[in-house]
Amino acid sequence: MPFIFNVYSALLLPFFVQGTVVSIVLLTRGRRHGTPADGWLALLLLLNVARVAQWMLGFAGWYDSHDAFNTFMFYFPFSNWLAVGPALHFYFRSLTNQEFRFRRRDAWHFAPALLYLGWRLLMFGYDIGWEHAALEQPLRGHFGTKGTLAIWLQSTRFSFWPEVLGYVSIAIYATLTLRDYRAYRHYINDNFSDTERIRFVWLRNVVVGAGVTLLFDVVNATVRPLNYSRHYSVRKQVRFPGDTTWLLRNEYQFRR
Repeated sequence: MPFIFNVYSALLLPFFVQGTVVSIVLLTRGRRHGTPADGWLALLLLLNVARVAQWMLGFAGWYDSHDAFNTFMFYFPFSNWLAVGPALHFYFRSLTNQEFRFRRRDAWHFAPALLYLGWRLLMFGYDIGWEHAALEQPLRGHFGTKGTLAIWLQSTRFSFWPEVLGYVSIAIYATLTLRDYRAYRHYINDNFSDTERIRFVWLRNVVVGAGVTLLFDVVNATVRPLNYSRHYSVRKQVRFPGDTTWLLRNEYQFRR
């Protein structure tokens, strides 16, 4: 498995390993103790870990390997922004309400994210499973690493819509979460005397930080596109979305 260590891939590797390990720990703890907030936080971490993995593996040479690893980069759904907004919203609700349970009727919030995953699976199944494996046809795009649907997707504007809709989704759910946060803050101020540990100011900052990152992505996509390395450098200055260590630290401090 090729992995080129450089200043970019080496810096991202610890975040990827930490996020993966902590996600597994959270899932295990949530299942063992019946704490839904752990599961939602694990989902948020995994979504960010996948995004970090795309950058890390890209800088590690997987986009230029011209083999199966290159094909993996084209078909794996690294950036499912459509799932981030609902996951953040339900994480807040489960963290501030111990009686909250995710019900079947709440599943529609993740319908767009599941449709996106279904499309990626269909694209992989047709290009790799049908054309390449069953019909034994060579992959025609990018040095024999990309199939028909992936080539078509790259040549159309349809490829931008999941990301655009993801930005819209994050903006909507961030607004809803901030609205719920204000209502929650009024509630605890009216009913509790010592509210320092249950105010969740850090969680509000997470939502605001997500909005800042979202604004940067929109500007980069529409006003002044950056290349791969410059895009990484600027994102790191506005707090890289995969850097969730500070979120975990505050969440664990509250639970102790």
